Amino acid sequence: QDQAVTEVLDTEHPGKSPAQIGNERKTSFIATLAALGLADNTLVIQALSWDAPKQIDTPLAFCFIDACHDKHAIQKDTAAWPPLIMPGGIIAYHDYGTWKCPAIKTCVDNWQAAAQWEPLGIVGSTIAFRRPL
Repeated sequence: QDQAVTEVLDTEHPGKSPAQIGNERKTSFIATLAALGLADNTLVIQALSWDAPKQIDTPLAFCFIDACHDKHAIQKDTAAWPPLIMPGGIIAYHDYGTWKCPAIKTCVDNWQAAAQWEPLGIVGSTIAFRRPL
């Protein structure tokens, strides 16, 4: 799978390594945060999505997950992120119910069946839930 990702990146960005592309995206993201006046209130973490919560020591009011789309990664995300959400906080998953990412719907539905958070609805391909108080 890593080889396939590298090949796609090479096609989209000839001559650049995945690390170079990642650094350019991070630089652009940080510049956008600064332009919007959000840099001082944003913690930027560069890590695997399911490892990032280990670097957060305060409860989150909102979490938007748009990370790896394979079953194992989604299961790791649905285990790692919800415990960080404060009571009344919201978690949202992108690409829910899309034909290209069927594992997301299955994994999120399985998580929700056990967690029983308040469903807030679906907008496009994003589904959101509120953690019970």
